[in-house]
Amino acid sequence: MRDPEFISLRNKVLIGLGIFIVFITLIIMIMYRFLGNYSGKVYEDVVADKTFVFLQVSDNCKMCDSVINVLDERDIKYEILTMSLKDRHEDVYKVLKVDSRNIKAPGLFYINKGEVVSYLSDIEKEDELNDFIDNYLGG
Repeated sequence: MRDPEFISLRNKVLIGLGIFIVFITLIIMIMYRFLGNYSGKVYEDVVADKTFVFLQVSDNCKMCDSVINVLDERDIKYEILTMSLKDRHEDVYKVLKVDSRNIKAPGLFYINKGEVVSYLSDIEKEDELNDFIDNYLGG
């Protein structure tokens, strides 16, 4: 058992096995991500045919903060959809049959029983936001 060749071979096998386990773990994690095993709250609500409002936001969006303030002031309950894999934003738009290339943050969506009633994309003025709320959300 103290044979140097055996010890060297054993060490090489153990190192190879360790590298193999790390590689397989990474492959499983990557496949888990890309096969859609994340499920965001908005996605779950759309698939469950719920009626709700969601706000599409993105990083460094100054107007997004203003929209959030208006929704909070008017006591509108809403979910936030970020442009991330975790929230499955692309899957949300596919289920809703909305072309995601047309959506720019901030975007406010009114969903009734899993279908888009109306949405407002690329909100630039508080007046258009208030009109949308008055017309569709009754706030």
